[in-house]
Amino acid sequence: MKRIQKTITAYEFSNGFIVEISKEEANTEFWIYHKMYGIKEMMFVIPNEYAALNEEIMLANVQQHMDYYEEEYMGY
Repeated sequence: MKRIQKTITAYEFSNGFIVEISKEEANTEFWIYHKMYGIKEMMFVIPNEYAALNEEIMLANVQQHMDYYEEEYMGY
């Protein structure tokens, strides 16, 4: 077992969704979940060279992922 440290930035939306942006060694992972559900799903991964655009990339894609999450897990 190896201990690792990560930097995670979370964004909470008014509809209960939370997006976490997790910087790994070479890539940045984007995860979405709803605070009332126990399912966390990866949205996508991008190379760290685009780290300056993390928030813009997340905002440009989050609605599509919220819609999918609602349909897949929340029965909407």
